[in-house]
Amino acid sequence: MNRFMFAATAAVMAGLLPAMALADDRLDRLENVSEQANAVMIGLMAKEMQIDADGMAQMDEVLAKMQWDERMRGVGTCMLAAYEDEVGSGGVEDLLDGMEEAIAAMENAESMDDLDAISSFQPEGISEDRSIEISTDCGMLSVQMEMMDESGFMDLMLGAAMADG
Repeated sequence: MNRFMFAATAAVMAGLLPAMALADDRLDRLENVSEQANAVMIGLMAKEMQIDADGMAQMDEVLAKMQWDERMRGVGTCMLAAYEDEVGSGGVEDLLDGMEEAIAAMENAESMDDLDAISSFQPEGISEDRSIEISTDCGMLSVQMEMMDESGFMDLMLGAAMADG
C-alpha cells in the first residue's frame, strides 16, 4: 500500500511539474516586463521634470526598492490565473508577448505622451475594462501604491514637483 501511494504521488507530481514550471516562467516574464515598464516610466517622468543628477541617483535607489517582492508575485499569480480563466493559456501567452513588444516600443519613447501611441497589448477576448478589473481585484494598484510609498518614490516625486513649481 505504501508503494502504491508513493507511486501515485510521484505520478501526480510528475504531471504537475511542467505546469508549475510554465506558471513560474509566465510569472517571471510578467515580473520582468513590469519592472522594465516601471524603469522606463520613471525615467520619462524624471526627464520631463528635469531632475538633476542627484535626483536621478535618488530615482535609481527608489527604483531598486520597487523591485517585485512576494506581495507582487502574489498579485501577478492572481492576475495570470484570472487571465487564463478568461482567455486560456494561449491568450496569456499573447498577453505576455504583447507586453514584451510594448516594452521594446516604450524604450524608444521620448516623453510620457509617446506612451499613448503604443498599441494595446490586450489579448483577444478581453476588454481593457475587464483587464483593469482583474488588476484591481488582484490588488495590483494597492500593492504598487504601498511599494511607491515604502520606497520613497512618492516623497521624491512630490519634492521634485515642489522644486519645479
